Amino acid sequence: MHVKHNFIPFLIVIALLSSCSQPPANDNGIDRYTLEEKGILNLELDSLSGDSPSNLYVYQQNGTEYLVKGNFSNWRLDIYNLTSQKLYKTIPFEKEGPNGVGNSPTGFYFHNLDSIFLFFNLSQRICLVNDSGVLLNNIGPLNTINRYTYPDISAERYPFLKDNELHLSTYGHKYKENQQSGMIINLVTELGKQPHKLTDIYSKGYWGGVLYDVYYHDYNRKEDLIIQSYGADHQIYTIDDMGTKKAHMAKGERLNEKIRPYSDLDQDFMSVAQHLYKFEALQGGYGQIRYDPYRDVYYRFVFNPVNPSEFHSPSQIWENPSIIILNKKFSKIGEFPLPKANKFFFMFISKAGLNIFNTKQFEKTEEKLPFTTFELVKDEH
Repeated sequence: MHVKHNFIPFLIVIALLSSCSQPPANDNGIDRYTLEEKGILNLELDSLSGDSPSNLYVYQQNGTEYLVKGNFSNWRLDIYNLTSQKLYKTIPFEKEGPNGVGNSPTGFYFHNLDSIFLFFNLSQRICLVNDSGVLLNNIGPLNTINRYTYPDISAERYPFLKDNELHLSTYGHKYKENQQSGMIINLVTELGKQPHKLTDIYSKGYWGGVLYDVYYHDYNRKEDLIIQSYGADHQIYTIDDMGTKKAHMAKGERLNEKIRPYSDLDQDFMSVAQHLYKFEALQGGYGQIRYDPYRDVYYRFVFNPVNPSEFHSPSQIWENPSIIILNKKFSKIGEFPLPKANKFFFMFISKAGLNIFNTKQFEKTEEKLPFTTFELVKDEH
């Protein structure tokens, strides 16, 4: 009997030591991951260029990675060699003439060197150019499908090309008038359609604002899978090649179980804007979702609630971001609080990791465009 009494505590001690030596796991036993700073990537800037955010795209040529960045104030796109971190070439575009695109673009989509789509938010147009800046086509206006939902390409809203159709994020949704989100432009017929229905949460009332009424997406080309994220929905959604839609929980740790609409009744945005900004900042919500093809994971950006006593500006809506990490089966495997120095809306994914603009480093020297490279690692804490 004495042996049994001594042996049981011994087993408990062994179990405790064993559990302490193992990395934490989710309730379903899946290992947890986080992001760890790996270093700083410093891209050279000329005297005319600054830190204006834009879409960022990576492509490979002869084993070398290149980054394409919008430099709209100088009417061009810049291509950087990510190995040398130097400017490789520029793609100029003209305002007038046979290759004129009109006003300066507000965003772009780089498919390849022969197909670059410049986007103009105010006029809702798209100009297709090549790497010499030659104008190949002019499409638009795009917002003729309905008068509420607007397509957009910007530093946080990325399009993708699938089966000769350009898929665009949208904003300005009103459930009662138009229950659709997203926009697809057929590049042959130049006709648009809105195939995606807003999720059920949008039927609960008026959302409006700058956070909740946005539809984001990305595309896993390897799996032929569309991934969707809505600003007010804890779940993300996937659509496979057969059109089957599935929901996956991807909730931020600091957000309430339920995200509430601003009002049960429709509102005039301009008359409630200031109250609406505060409402969004105090409640939090979601931003873009991005697929990382190198590590086969997904990053969903979440904006955490602001303390009511500390709210003083609409910009605080995006003040406390974190990154939800999902594995290829869409199980949540981690959530990483983004350091204050890094700006979520100015980022790209490369072989090295997730690269996010570093404002503090830029303030030290405006001759470089610095990005912190974050590496996906197992969370040992």
